[in-house]
Amino acid sequence: MSISTLKFLDPSFTRFVRSIQQFKKDKSGVTGVEFAMVAAPFIAVIFAIMKLGLIFYTIFALDNAVEQTARLVRTGQAGAISKTEFKAQICARVPVFMNCSDDLRVDVQSETDLADIAPPSGTSGGSDLSDDGDFSYTPGSGGDFVLVTVFFKWSNVPFKSVLNVGNLDDGSFLIRSAATFRNEPFTNAAAN
Repeated sequence: MSISTLKFLDPSFTRFVRSIQQFKKDKSGVTGVEFAMVAAPFIAVIFAIMKLGLIFYTIFALDNAVEQTARLVRTGQAGAISKTEFKAQICARVPVFMNCSDDLRVDVQSETDLADIAPPSGTSGGSDLSDDGDFSYTPGSGGDFVLVTVFFKWSNVPFKSVLNVGNLDDGSFLIRSAATFRNEPFTNAAAN
């Protein structure tokens, strides 16, 4: 509709048509509209990246704690401490946001032949973390093969609704860390 045709129409309708034509030409709010369309997916991706980064950091921290604490077994010092004290040694080396007292399980197995060690599953029927009593603690003697396995059930993973990575039935994330080695040739009397 051209402006010359608008002369013969109602003045209020003419103003309405002119305002629509001006609105179509106005480009000042395009950036705001584009940002509004992209903001929600962008923020979701940022939270997903943060969550995955925190998960990888937790896995690395647990691996590091297990490797450092397994040295107690490798050198024969673990024979003088209990399973609870060994677990406390691991908990002292992990970040504070990890709830060690309730959600961490430790399994230490030793055999003279590596083929005789069966890695634990850590779960009861694949649905939840096994009880603490289901795991063994035998640090072994000098020259034994040892498998130290630690399970951590991470129930309160941040940003849980953004990216669901839980591998247990209740949505928790089970992290497993293990160290396999052969004990140094210590004698049991020296280990105590």
